[in-house]
Amino acid sequence: MENKNDELLIKLDNSIKSLLRSAREFKKENENISNILLQLAEMLDNIDKTLEIIEKNFQLIIKNRESGKFSNNEIIKKFVKPLENLIKVIENIENTSNNLKNEIENCASSIPTLKEITDKLKIINIASSTQAIEEFKIAYDMLENNRKKLDELIDKTKILKDKLENLLLQIDDFLNKH
Repeated sequence: MENKNDELLIKLDNSIKSLLRSAREFKKENENISNILLQLAEMLDNIDKTLEIIEKNFQLIIKNRESGKFSNNEIIKKFVKPLENLIKVIENIENTSNNLKNEIENCASSIPTLKEITDKLKIINIASSTQAIEEFKIAYDMLENNRKKLDELIDKTKILKDKLENLLLQIDDFLNKH
């Protein structure tokens, strides 16, 4: 009988260690997503700063044009290409965000199963089960944080894309009038 119990304990220990590895992989996936989100947020910040600079310069050119200090439209035309390139960058960010959203949802779909497993692990009071529970908890918290950050990133991307398209329209209108 003791041999049977030992075998069961060994199998249980191996299963828990496997769960612990899965928890660590789950956590690592979410860390990778966090890093990508951070990089995308930095890109959006740079796009925002670039747009602010271009908008200020464009407004200055309009002001100078109205006061008669400036009449060359070629300088204004040079704004268009970089802005069109920024639209492509934003579209790439949108695509990456959509892929991340799918990845996060795939991770989130396993949460009910993980919750069920961790509830069962709570009954088994050994170090590796406690550690697995903690790792899953950390990963879940990261997942929820990633979800929130991604939603914020998607919102900011939309705002910047609208701002960029509006600026291009303003430039186009200005060039058509002058």
